[in-house]
Amino acid sequence: MLAVPASRQGGDYVMWFRPEVVQTVTWAGDPTTAVTLGPSGDRLTPRGSFAAWADTVRGRAEPWSTVEIEAAQAFCLAVLEFAPCLLGGIAASDYAAAQHRQGLLIEEVERRIADAVLAARGADEQVRSLVATLQSLAEGLRRP
Repeated sequence: MLAVPASRQGGDYVMWFRPEVVQTVTWAGDPTTAVTLGPSGDRLTPRGSFAAWADTVRGRAEPWSTVEIEAAQAFCLAVLEFAPCLLGGIAASDYAAAQHRQGLLIEEVERRIADAVLAARGADEQVRSLVATLQSLAEGLRRP
C-alpha cells in the first residue's frame, strides 16, 4: 500500500494498493526438518538430506519505485493545495486566481514527475555502465 495525506487535519488519505505477487523460494533442505543430536551429545550434526525444498511466499507485493513514490508525493501537494477550494467552495472573484495557482501547481507536478523519470533513467544507465566496466575488468583478470 502507498498512502498520502489528503487533508492538513489528518485522518484523510488517498491509498493505492497492489496485488500480491506469489513467489516460490527454493531452499537447500526443509528448514522445518528436526535437528538430530550426534553421538557426542549437544553437538549438532548435518541433516540427512539437503534436497531442494520449495516454499511459496504469499501476501507480498512488488515494492513501490522511487518514481511512483515521488509522483504520489506530488499528487499529495496538489490535493493539499486545492482541497480547501474543493471542499469549502470559493468566491467568484477568487476563481481566476485559483485557476492560475492550479495551472502553476500542475506544471510543478509535471516537472517533478519528469525529473523523477529522468533521474531513474540516468541511474539505470549508470548501473549498466558500471556493470559493463566490471565485466571488462573481470575478463581482464581471467586472461593469463
